[in-house]
Amino acid sequence: YGIEATRKGWEVEVAADGRSIDVLVDQAGREVIRSKDDGRVSPTDARRLEAAKVSLADAIAAASAKVTGRLVEADIDTHRRQTVWSVTIRKDRTETEIYLDVVTGEIVKKERD
Repeated sequence: YGIEATRKGWEVEVAADGRSIDVLVDQAGREVIRSKDDGRVSPTDARRLEAAKVSLADAIAAASAKVTGRLVEADIDTHRRQTVWSVTIRKDRTETEIYLDVVTGEIVKKERD
């Protein structure tokens, strides 16, 4: 339910059977470098994930179709009491954060830093 680019690769947070699993994947996204059980998924995140009809991958694809650049991170979040996928994309030195409704996939906000 989250992904972040790091120098070592991609840190991916996965929910499985009520557990939160942290996985480090190489830059190409092909090889798991390590994984660690990080405990139970928080009740808040469990509710957010239960409500999601749009996958994280689909949210990243939709955001990438609107903004060119490199994915920095994406995760489930709340924006103005609405559960959203928050996707951050960087081009040059500018980061754009896009919030997408987890049910409809609609972009609810787009902001540049």
